[in-house]
Amino acid sequence: MRDGQRWAEIRAAYAEAAAWFVRTVPGGPDGWEGRALGEWTVRDLVGHTSRALLTVKTYLREPASSAGVSSAIEYFRLLSAGDGVLVTVLSPAPMGCLVVV
Repeated sequence: MRDGQRWAEIRAAYAEAAAWFVRTVPGGPDGWEGRALGEWTVRDLVGHTSRALLTVKTYLREPASSAGVSSAIEYFRLLSAGDGVLVTVLSPAPMGCLVVV
């Protein structure tokens, strides 16, 4: 399989997953404050997933000139070794932030 064909399949799968997410979110029976995943509410999970979708879209728009880390394992080792704090900012209306890429 050629790289271009594989890339097209990956993009199609990503777009399909994002579209599924957008279709599925409004179906929660308990609204935005209902439990979604562990301690996360639907609002928390939608905000996190929306940000993840936008991050991937941004990264794909401008490929890096070099890899800062060689693997996912190295990335998480570096992340856990640091003393930084990860912060998620949620919109009052997370659905307004959803996009299909």
